[in-house]
Formats: sequence, C-alpha cells, structure tokens
Amino acid sequence: MEESFTHLGDKGLRPVITHPERNPILQQTPQRVLQWVEMGCVVQVTASSITGGWGERAWRTAEWLLQREAVHVLATDAHDTKHRVPVLSLLARKSRRTSALNWPRLLWKTIPRHCERTAAAVLPEPFDEELGRFRLVET
Repeated sequence: MEESFTHLGDKGLRPVITHPERNPILQQTPQRVLQWVEMGCVVQVTASSITGGWGERAWRTAEWLLQREAVHVLATDAHDTKHRVPVLSLLARKSRRTSALNWPRLLWKTIPRHCERTAAAVLPEPFDEELGRFRLVET
C-alpha cells in the first residue's frame, strides 16, 4: 500500500482512504492509517460509524482516528434513497449534545467545500508526538 501511495503522490495525486474505520484489518491496526496520513493521504470516515450505525468496532476506530485528528472528511456513504440514505442529522444532533464533538461542520461542510472550490486538499502536518495528534493545514 505504502509504495502505491508514494507512487500516486509522485504523480501529484492524493489518495483518499474511504471508511477505514469499517475495515476489519484497520480496526485492529489503526496506526496504519496514521502512517498513510503522514504520506499525504486524506481520510474519509462514514458519519454513521461515529453514531454507532456500523457497530462498536467501527465506532471505536472512528473515535480513535478523530481523537488523533486523522479524519479530514465525513461522508454519508449513501447508496440509494431507501436503504443507505444520505443522512448526517443524527451526527449533528449527537455533536450538539456532546461538547467533545465540535468538529462536524468543519468536516462535512467547510473542508469539502474548500476542496471543491480550490481543487486543493486539506492535509495534516506530520504527526506531532508531543500533542499525540495531527494538525490540519491547507496546501
């Protein structure tokens, strides 16, 4: 994977890692996602993972990534209008009740709109060992 990400980066492309919190292998080794972020990857998490819609393991992994500021985009993962509908309202309600969740607007509106307008990715700086997390910067 790392070699592929490096190759894409060399070509000016930024890989987007979609819903890593739902991957059984990455649930066991979420540190791999942090390594990929350091390589320039953007991480997209499914909003319903944060509200428990994909089970406890996905929820724990999503929270772990969020605590390390390694999530750059929230998405609905909608596939249709009947079974997997595009709903972010449950996460919005949860964020209003939980003071620790003050990031939803940034992740699902501000950053994606910025990327769309400028075609620039919002990427984290390298992992800060003292802080134990990443910081977002614009490129």
